[in-house]
This record gives sequence, C-alpha cells and structure tokens, in this order.
Amino acid sequence: MTLGNKLSRLRKENNYTQEQLAEILGVSRQSISKWESDISYPETDKLIHLSNLFECSLDYLMKDTVESYEYGKKSGFYYSDSNYANLGSEYSDSNYANVGSKYSDSNYANSDPNYSDAYSNAYYAKTDYSDSDYSYGKSKKYSQLDVLDSGLNIVKEHLRERKSKKTFCGLPLWHIGRNAKGIIAIGLNAKGVLAIGMKATGIISLGMLSMGIISLGMLSISLIALGMMSLGVLAVGCFAVGIFSVGAISAGIIALGGVSVGKFAVGGVAIGKYLAYGGDAKAMIAIGNTKATGSVFEKIGSLSKEEVANVKHLLDVNVPGYLAWAKNIVKAFL
Repeated sequence: MTLGNKLSRLRKENNYTQEQLAEILGVSRQSISKWESDISYPETDKLIHLSNLFECSLDYLMKDTVESYEYGKKSGFYYSDSNYANLGSEYSDSNYANVGSKYSDSNYANSDPNYSDAYSNAYYAKTDYSDSDYSYGKSKKYSQLDVLDSGLNIVKEHLRERKSKKTFCGLPLWHIGRNAKGIIAIGLNAKGVLAIGMKATGIISLGMLSMGIISLGMLSISLIALGMMSLGVLAVGCFAVGIFSVGAISAGIIALGGVSVGKFAVGGVAIGKYLAYGGDAKAMIAIGNTKATGSVFEKIGSLSKEEVANVKHLLDVNVPGYLAWAKNIVKAFL
C-alpha cells in the first residue's frame, strides 16, 4: 500500500474531507489530492503532523511494506491484520476478550451481544469501510459508497493534473488539469495557444464554450467561430451571428442560411436591407425563386443581362460607402 493509499484511508476513516485536512495542515486542497494520488509527497514536518493527527507511526506512513499501524493510543489498542493485542494480551481472529470497556478510537464496541469470551466467532460492530478493501467479521460487506468512491478514484487517476517541465514564454508546453494553462491546455477550464476543454480560451480553442481567434464549440465566440451557436467575424453554426454568417439561422452583414437576415441576405427565407436572394426574398432589391418582395426592384426567376446591370447600378446608388466592400462581393456573384 502506497503513502497516498494510506493517507486516503486514514483521512476517510477519521471523517475528514480534503478541504478540512488541508486547513489543519495549512496547505491547499490540491496538495492533499496530489499526496493521495502519489503525484507528490508531504514535507517532513507535514508527515510528523499527519502521524500525530492520525495516531500512527512514521514507519507505517513511509514504508510500503508496513501494513499495520497503531490505531488508538488512548485505549492502548494495537492491531495488525491477524493479531490483536490489548493490555499485553493477544487476540486472534476467532477469540476476543471482554475487558469491560469500549474502544472509542478503534470503532469497536465491546458489548455483550457482540463480544464475549463465550463467542469464538464474534463480529466487529463496524463492518463497512467505504475507503478500503477490508471488511471484518464473518462476511465481507461493501457499501454502494465503496463502488462510487473507487470509480471516482479511477477517473481522478486518469485525469490528474500533469504539466510539462519545459516552458515557452513562461508557459508549460502542455498542461492537463482542472484549470489548465499552457501552450497546449486541456482541462475543464483551459487557456492556451491550443485550448481544449469545457471552457476553452486560446488562439485555437475547442470546447463547450470556446473563445479565441479560431474556435469550435457549442457556444463559440471568435474571429472565426464554428459551433452550435457562433458569434464572430466569420460565424458558422446552427445559429450564426457575424459579419459573414452561415447557418440554419444566420444574421450578419452578409448572411447565408435557411433563414437569413442581414444587409445582404441569401437563403430559403432571405430578409435583407439592400438585397435578398432566395426562395422567399424580401429587400430593397429582391430576387426570389417563388416569392420576391422589393421596394425598388423585384424579380422571380433568373435575371437577364440587362437586369443584372440594373441591379448593380441600384446597389451602387443605394449602398453607403462604408459597405462598399460587401457590395463588391455581392456584385461579383451576380
């Protein structure tokens, strides 16, 4: 059993959370988590403090081969996996002496129903340990909490914090953790050049919520945004809002989509200020396949060369100068 396993077992048997133990020792909760995961180890003064707190020997904590420890100095009770001694007497797994007292620190109740010289197969009063693989008595009993705790430990083992020792501009080359920050960052909250996480912020970001120059996610905000809901200069998504937007529902200066709304709109249902082109088009200049509603020009079906020239002229006359770049893009596709 490693130091981390022993610390986890002792902490839970003494009903401490990681936060509570961290406060007692004057360290962070992350430090306790790293100790229990065998990522790092306590300093000497912290080991001494732990030894006093849990009333166990330093040998038990430090040596993987030592599996037994002093458990309850107040009662003078010492036990190993197979031998039990109290006040100079040894008790095997099948024989227990009734010394007429309760052991407050050892979780064993010394009462007539459970303990007596007449019983050779007695039960421990407490048979369930949620943090260990040991259950004492005639049969082993494991609670549902054991299974859940084991599952969480497996997840933590695979997702524990890791970081590259090499750095660039003060950032690790890669960082994996709950709050990851590095050139490549992977975590629940990730920040980096390449960020991957539930919340990702970076030059290239992938996540449930992603922000950056190029981002991909459920909710994406960036210069180039791709996502279920995207907001950016170039936005592509089911719901897209941007200067250039492409989506099932899109809004922008130039909007393309099933339903598109913008200065210039193209789509199944296209609603534009200056020009709309699509199945159902509505704008100053409306060109539709089935329906067109235009205040200056409208046409259902294809445009002739003369009509194309007329539309371009109307765009030049009506579109303001700050949208000249967008007007020129639209004219190129007419």
